[in-house]
Amino acid sequence: MALALAARKATDDVELHGAAVHRSPTRTVAIYALLLTLVAWFSGRWPMLTSLVFVVTAVSAALDLDGGIGPVRRLVGRDPGQTLLAWFRREAPTTRATVLVLLPADLRPARPRLGARSLLPLLVLGGLVAIGLPLRWLLPEAAGPLLGWTGLGCLVAAGVAALLDQAQRRDGGVGAERAVMGLLRRLHERPPQSFDVAVACVDDGLDHFDGTETLLLNHRRRLDTTSTRVVAWQPRPRSLAALTREGRLRRRDADPLLVSAASSLGLPDARGVSAAARARALGWRALGLIGGVDAVDQVVERLVDLIHRLDSPEMDA
Repeated sequence: MALALAARKATDDVELHGAAVHRSPTRTVAIYALLLTLVAWFSGRWPMLTSLVFVVTAVSAALDLDGGIGPVRRLVGRDPGQTLLAWFRREAPTTRATVLVLLPADLRPARPRLGARSLLPLLVLGGLVAIGLPLRWLLPEAAGPLLGWTGLGCLVAAGVAALLDQAQRRDGGVGAERAVMGLLRRLHERPPQSFDVAVACVDDGLDHFDGTETLLLNHRRRLDTTSTRVVAWQPRPRSLAALTREGRLRRRDADPLLVSAASSLGLPDARGVSAAARARALGWRALGLIGGVDAVDQVVERLVDLIHRLDSPEMDA
């Protein structure tokens, strides 16, 4: 609420929207680990059922790693979140293009940012389960101990994840005021002329981007996919870079116009996942920026430069 009141000093068009988010991935990790435990320990008694559960778990984890939402995570409880949306547009209704800038609500660099990478240790345990399942038929003497110890490891991982979830789930997003207000003040001083700008401070949690999905789906008419481009910042302890091809397992190309604008500013390419991946999966043209968590003012300057670069005649869409 305090951020919304401050934002009204830069623009009168400020909105607050609710969202249900997975603020910490540890709860999902605990569910995945428990599923792998059941697969490992009961594959001998129910081989077909446990094989099906394993496939669903593997597919769901792969979707989560690439910035999507798997079927398992859809069943996990969420925390209440809030998204601030500030508009810079002309008073008269227009059909001009819009650039939507997504800023995360949590910028604390000291906080352990587990993110979706907390699923990576489960890939090792999942790989051992995948090896043990066919061994049930080929070498049952070897498969028994392998799956037994792997199931125990998964159970320990589930317990650790549950404890971490209890410690982290109470933390909401903080630290975004500097980035949000810096960008709003700069846009208030020099708004673009050829398109509207919407700035969203999104409670996305760590790497799951549920708030982004809720925001885009609730504003599909106002932020039309054919005339809206999305720029999403993912803070990380590294220099700022552009995610021209985004994804951990399957890489997808970002919007060519946004990539061209970022390249003209000298932003290097990087690998990773941002909220742009979720926006692109929902049908929007998007580009992710990653890094700069220790240099918020520089990130704001780069975002402003990117917006003004898109506003230049040679980049006019």
